[in-house]
Amino acid sequence: MQTVFEDKWYNYGAGSVESAFLHGMVQVAAGAYKHFDFENDDGMRSLFETALGYLRGVPADFYGVDVDDVRARLRAALDDPTALHGWRIALDGERVDATEVDFAYADALE
Repeated sequence: MQTVFEDKWYNYGAGSVESAFLHGMVQVAAGAYKHFDFENDDGMRSLFETALGYLRGVPADFYGVDVDDVRARLRAALDDPTALHGWRIALDGERVDATEVDFAYADALE
């Protein structure tokens, strides 16, 4: 059973490029989580295949994200999951490092 939030999120901008991008990036995050936190590369591959489907047709640069790089890295990780190691998604051409404040915020969420 979907919650109201899930229903709103899933149907957000239905059919738009923005919706495809957002759904694809959620799949990217979930796949990376499967790989790094659960060592579940079959789950990662499934999520990355879904992400690639969502990201098909999304422009190479969308909201400052280098989508071509994301797609290339996902394809590489399908063959060799270690392709994710050390990868950071470029935003406006920069690969930003997380700060102490970022890590503290993430820890507080758990």
